[in-house]
Amino acid sequence: MKPMSEQETKKQIDKLRPICTCAACPSYKGTSETTLLFCYTAKSSKIKNQKGCICGGCPVKKQQELKHIYYCLWGTESEQTDKKKS
Repeated sequence: MKPMSEQETKKQIDKLRPICTCAACPSYKGTSETTLLFCYTAKSSKIKNQKGCICGGCPVKKQQELKHIYYCLWGTESEQTDKKKS
């Protein structure tokens, strides 16, 4: 994922939100979380437990060729990529 400006990121989030599957995830359900697209925004401050991850089948992940999972707990694609490099 190439670095984007704040404006480009916002446009991308608006475009991808309709196909995001975060709300159907077992780790998301039953929390008070309302945010989506953790792969682009940031990890959740409300989701605390790994109860399963559906990122692997998410249309956003496929369309954007993302490599990671558990964005809600581990951070955005960029954050997880940077952690692996260090």
